[in-house]
Amino acid sequence: MHLRLGVVALFFLPAVLQGQEYAPSEDERVLIRENFSLFTDCASLWFMPTVSDPDDELGLSLDRVRTLVRSRLRAAGIYQDADPEHATASRILWVRVTVIGRAWKIRMHISTFFPDPLTDRQLVLEIWSHENFGTHGGDPGFVLGLLSEGVDEFIDEYLRVNEEACSQRR
Repeated sequence: MHLRLGVVALFFLPAVLQGQEYAPSEDERVLIRENFSLFTDCASLWFMPTVSDPDDELGLSLDRVRTLVRSRLRAAGIYQDADPEHATASRILWVRVTVIGRAWKIRMHISTFFPDPLTDRQLVLEIWSHENFGTHGGDPGFVLGLLSEGVDEFIDEYLRVNEEACSQRR
């Protein structure tokens, strides 16, 4: 016990003597944030798509978005194929595509369930998000291509953060 305290004191003593606290570098902070947001021990995600194209400006359908994202998640082995009442996934990937006139916005975020000890209810908290927006030339394939790229980038990051757990699962 005393040896451990001595090692810890030796490690922190220079910082204490200089009156400085240890602060993680920017890279360490990014890694900590990514691990908290995306680490799931390679658990599957339940997926909830929404499409908002009020004037049918672009003709994007919910089915096209659902099929695109679901196929990518399945290929990566991280898709939870169950309805919400029977899902075992503790995290939900929300994908929202919005089109208004010539503008588009793609927003993806992950929510997770946390128990509220005061009410014994489950709280849904957003723990990761990413969004992009811009204009389109009237081609739904353009927006779907951007969605496809965004989903691929998400999967790449998700699998990177969960690499060890995912490699053991396969």
